[in-house]
Order: sequence, then C-alpha cells, then structure tokens
Amino acid sequence: WTEIALEGFALTIHGWSPDGRCLLVVAHALSAAVGHVKRCRVQLWSTEGADAPVVPVMEISTLEDCPLHRLRVMEGGLLGAAVDGTARLISLEESAPQHIILGDAWNAAAPTGASWRNWPRGAIDACILPCHRIAVTLRHRQMAGDCEEGDAVVVFGRHFEASNYRRLLMGRNMEADLPRDEDAALKSLSCFLSHLELDATSLDLARQQAARYLDRVQSMLGELSPAFKSQVEAAAAWCSPEDPSLQRLINNAVEADDGDLLKSLVHFFLSLHAWHHALRSPLLPPAPWEEGRLCCVAEALDQSWRPFMREGSTYRLPTFTSLAPIRTVAAPTEDPEDPKDGVPQTHWYLDMEGTSVNDTSLLYIDAELAGGGGIWILPPYCVVEVVSAKLTDGGVDYITLRLPGDSVSRMDLPIGPPMHRLSLDAMAEAEGGNRW
Repeated sequence: WTEIALEGFALTIHGWSPDGRCLLVVAHALSAAVGHVKRCRVQLWSTEGADAPVVPVMEISTLEDCPLHRLRVMEGGLLGAAVDGTARLISLEESAPQHIILGDAWNAAAPTGASWRNWPRGAIDACILPCHRIAVTLRHRQMAGDCEEGDAVVVFGRHFEASNYRRLLMGRNMEADLPRDEDAALKSLSCFLSHLELDATSLDLARQQAARYLDRVQSMLGELSPAFKSQVEAAAAWCSPEDPSLQRLINNAVEADDGDLLKSLVHFFLSLHAWHHALRSPLLPPAPWEEGRLCCVAEALDQSWRPFMREGSTYRLPTFTSLAPIRTVAAPTEDPEDPKDGVPQTHWYLDMEGTSVNDTSLLYIDAELAGGGGIWILPPYCVVEVVSAKLTDGGVDYITLRLPGDSVSRMDLPIGPPMHRLSLDAMAEAEGGNRW
C-alpha cells in the first residue's frame, strides 16, 4: 500500500478473481489510533503485464467501515461475511459497485481494536450454493446462549413463495384474466421483446403456423374462442423453429425473476399454461400418453451441481423445460464416455411410471405445432426428484428424474440447474428423431 502506512494495519490477500485478472487485498486497522479513520480497506489490484507492477485499480469504499470475518471473490463481484452479522454482496459488473446488505446488523458491540478478527460473533462465513442462493453462517447471536448450541445458517436468494413469477400468476386463469383478444399471447411477446429492444418480426411466422393448426382443428371444435386462438399462438411461438432463441430469452427472464419482464409476459404465460394436459379438450386428438420416459438432451451439467445429483435429492426446476417421448429422441451412443462431436452433454430423463396422466404440472403441445413430434413441458418451479444419476468426466451424463407428487411440491426446496437444450440439434434430426 503506497498511500497509507503499513504500520497499524493487518494486510490480507484473499486471492485472485475467477478470471485471473485481479488480486483481492484487504487491510484492517488493528487499533483506533489517530490517523486510522478507516477500519477496513478493500482494494482490487491488477497488472498490465508479466513485468509490470501490481497496482490498485479499484477500492470498495462501501466496506471501509465494515470489518469482515470472510471475503470471497466471485464471478462479477465480492461476497463478505461481516462482524456486524450481515452478509455483503458487492456487484462489480456496473460502472459503480452495487452494494447489497443481506440480513440485519445485530452485533453492534463488535470491537474496533486488535481483537476484532478473533471475535467469535457475527456472520463468520458466506458462500454461494449450487442453487445460486447465499448461505450465511451466524455465530453466537445470543450473547448469553449456550456455546455448544452450534452455528446458525440463514439462506438468502431466489425462493418460490416470494418469486415474482408466482406473485404475478397466483390466482389467475384464462377466462378471468386473459383479454378477449385472439392475439393476446403474441402481443405479450411483442411487448417482452420491445423491453429487450429486439425485433418482433419473427412472431409473424408463429402467427402463420398457428393459423394452419386452427384451420385443421376447426372442424373438430366448431367455433373457436379468442382464448383458444391465443393459446395456439403461444404454443406456436414457443416451438418456432425460425426463432429458437425466444425460448432462452423467456427462460432467462424466468430464471432471473425479473418483475418487469415477467409482467410483460403474463398473457403469454396464461395462454401457454392452458396446454395443461388435464385441461385438454376431449374433442382434440388425445395426447400420446405412455408410461415410459421423456427425454431432454441438454448442455453439460455445471460442476457445482454434480455432488447434489444423487438418489433422493429433490429440487425445483428454474425454467420451462421441454421434453419429448423417448422414441422420438435419438438413441444414446454406444460409448457414453464419448459425446457426439466432442460436446459434453447431459441426457435428462423424466420417468413417468406411476405418474397420473392428469398431473397438473404437465403441459402437452401437439405435434403439428411442435414440429415433428409432440412435446411435454414442465413449468417453472415444478418439483422433481432424482431417481438415478450416471455422471462421467467430460462425457455424457445420464440423470433420471420423477415427479414426487403434491405433498412434496409444497415444501421449501432449492432451485435446481436449468436444462438448457444443446444449440446443435443435428444429433436428433440425423437419427430420425424430432428437433427436441
């Protein structure tokens, strides 16, 4: 430190950032001596090259009076456990660091002298869980408590009961909340894309696909309601082969639980949810239900989730998840250790044995709209349980899930990993399966 004297400060180097560009350095004042106004100074140091000096490039001024038991460097920010009993989340992705305080400060008597680092109270650790929530470990919250009671762990982050998705859709239904407009779903998507400053012309193709389907089923259903037309347009847009990125944009908004974006999608969600199998019109061709397995060929499982994928683990899906009957998906390669085209991937299977055909978590979209074969969809926050998991090192992972039932779906469960489909669907098409 060139601008302050080292004497009177304890210097701690917390390591490099995940991208290897910055070094996290913290200096704590050991006493309240005159001249040491700041109790804590947190800086990021970097270098321009191998022979260049390492110099400070950023100081986190919001932490200058916040002694910390633990500080971690994450992708895009810092996570600290403060002596006052709170966790501090610092986002460095913006031009100015964003400081979020998790929890309430309760350790107001934290000392300011040389003993504070050994003070056994406050938030002693904070870490990111695989489900992207933050676990904060608290110690000795009760001054007169039993020292053998152990630490308390509080979890912050995305939660189904408090999610914007649930708040926006709770208690809604198509008849009461969907406007009498046959284009309600596409107008909702157009509003969503305008929020993202993206072109909505690709929705015209979905409208054409929906019109062809409506012409075919009109003889079965007679007069078609605006709500049903909106329902068909929502499915056509979701399955549109001309704009496969739309699914990921919608799922990104759901995964981020962005209130403004989700609000613009409410009418689309209502229309898509109308494809619940239990609500399917008996005049339409029946869904090809078989007690077998549904499959989704997806991107490789994130390393942080691999230890969690064991038999009996239960979690909520973070996004809409599309699956196809196993017969319409290309069969696995003979050597599961050698993924096709060298791309690590995960084969997710949903075991339907013993699951009711009318399970309200299942949506079904007809083959004429899905393109090649009908698809089943699990909505966001649907609860699944791991039945089995075969994990490989850099190859193909096979994970089988099941729907555990309504009793489990009401529990407080972590948000699990997304099943992002592979961007290259050539494998399924080449083997005779559909693009799902």
